[in-house]
Amino acid sequence: MNKPLMPRATALWLLNQTSLTSKQISEFCDIHLLALDVLKNSNTLQELDPIANHQLLREEIERCECDPQAKLTLYCPMVLRGKGGKKYTPLSKRADIPHAILWVVKNHPELPDAQICSILATTRTMVKNIRDGSYWNLDHLTPKNPVLIGLCREQDLLLPAQ
Repeated sequence: MNKPLMPRATALWLLNQTSLTSKQISEFCDIHLLALDVLKNSNTLQELDPIANHQLLREEIERCECDPQAKLTLYCPMVLRGKGGKKYTPLSKRADIPHAILWVVKNHPELPDAQICSILATTRTMVKNIRDGSYWNLDHLTPKNPVLIGLCREQDLLLPAQ
């Protein structure tokens, strides 16, 4: 079971700010009921708002306040793939990048140059030159699957450009 970050501080906020039962809070935060009683009387811990921290939704709390038998569920938004900065490619694999570009261009011609650059950590010039056949060493390139040689993941090739 996933539990919230800082479960005791979250439990204290839920105790003071909502009308949830102690059992619901105990199960959600994975804290024993007796420990909750100690938290109620303690002034040493600071509260942590799980709504502001994106661990719970207001609707989820309201749903469980109406039904004392309902269980709170941790809010897990779908993780968006963001820009993670430049990807490091080890020296031993850098020579394989032109081969991988050739494979991607042949097998996935619908992918734009910008996406190929981000997947394989290369430049647009290299992708453009391989695509139009003006790459200086094109005669010696053999298409190599970038997933098999460890330059990217299969999900990277399947996802559309974001």
